[in-house]
Amino acid sequence: MIKEEIIHGWTLQLPSEKLVTLTNKNDMVGIMYNENSFGDLQTLLLNITKDSVDILSMPHFVNNVKITLDKQIILFLSPFILEAEQEQKPDNEPPLMIFD
Repeated sequence: MIKEEIIHGWTLQLPSEKLVTLTNKNDMVGIMYNENSFGDLQTLLLNITKDSVDILSMPHFVNNVKITLDKQIILFLSPFILEAEQEQKPDNEPPLMIFD
């Protein structure tokens, strides 16, 4: 997991380097998946205050968001994104197919 300090003392834990975090002056945090979006830039949009996190939009690449009492926001990717990332690893070779 990649840890990133964001606004109001919250920490964001991201499972992939392909996730990009954007913030603005209105306490909004956007998280986008920066791979194979095909023009469909869905964003996990969070409104963050000192005491709370509101999820305003949940994109297809996010399976779950865990928010803890110690100000941690932990993202979990959808299974199809995890599978695609595993397939893109250079040391991962396709399985050998044997025909009788």
